[in-house]
Amino acid sequence: MKICYIFIILKQCESIHFHVCGFEEKLEVFQASIKSIIADRDVNNDKLKLLSNEIHGLGIKSKSKLRKLEHELSIYNEALEKSLDKIERYSNLLSSKNSHLRESLNEAAHHAKGDKTQSSKDKMYRNLVPRFLVPDNIYNIGFTAVIGTHKEHLAIHQSIIFENVQTNEGLGYNSSSGVFKASVSGLYYFSVVIMSHATEDIETEIVKNGFPIASTYSGDSTTWNAGTQSTVLHLNVGDSVYIRIYNNPTVNDGNVRVFGYGWSSFSGIRISH
Repeated sequence: MKICYIFIILKQCESIHFHVCGFEEKLEVFQASIKSIIADRDVNNDKLKLLSNEIHGLGIKSKSKLRKLEHELSIYNEALEKSLDKIERYSNLLSSKNSHLRESLNEAAHHAKGDKTQSSKDKMYRNLVPRFLVPDNIYNIGFTAVIGTHKEHLAIHQSIIFENVQTNEGLGYNSSSGVFKASVSGLYYFSVVIMSHATEDIETEIVKNGFPIASTYSGDSTTWNAGTQSTVLHLNVGDSVYIRIYNNPTVNDGNVRVFGYGWSSFSGIRISH
């Protein structure tokens, strides 16, 4: 009888041991799952931090671009207001001329009532109609732009962008591309100042429609140096003028760069039609 009890107890112990082993295995699996979840959480946290930093960086860049666009918009609005003022002034001038012309024609017609021939009438009108040109300063065009931050790692024939616009009468200069485009034909004067970094040298050139016009050299073995150049060009509507890196690898090698902070500038003005 005792032997039977012992046998039954042993069987129950085996069953309990079996279940305990099963629970231990499940516990190990559960612990492994927890470790995997913690590892995934850490990875996701790192990704979240990285994404947050990128969003923050994009926000800073967007604010900087927005400020730049607002500055350019204010310049364009100012130029537009000036243009509207000029249009109003010349509209008033033309209206006054037209009124004076009408009075002159009526007076002449009154004095020439007896002359009915067409030739005499044509002669009268030719003598009375004033021949005048719209004042040339209605086409005032001129700009000055300077480099803000230093321009680094410039390549041969790369355009130099003078992004800080001081004057842009006529809106011909594009601060995003560094290119001036003529909206009115005429004779134009252009000048450029290029400041080199200390102990460095750089060569640039004034370019019209892709063709080099005049070159500049800036350099000194001990300090900073500014090179200047100017030219007078006749431009047709749509012609473009800009500054680019000169094709001379013996000088323009390594980190080709231009000193900014207002020390390098590009200017142009229409001086006659």
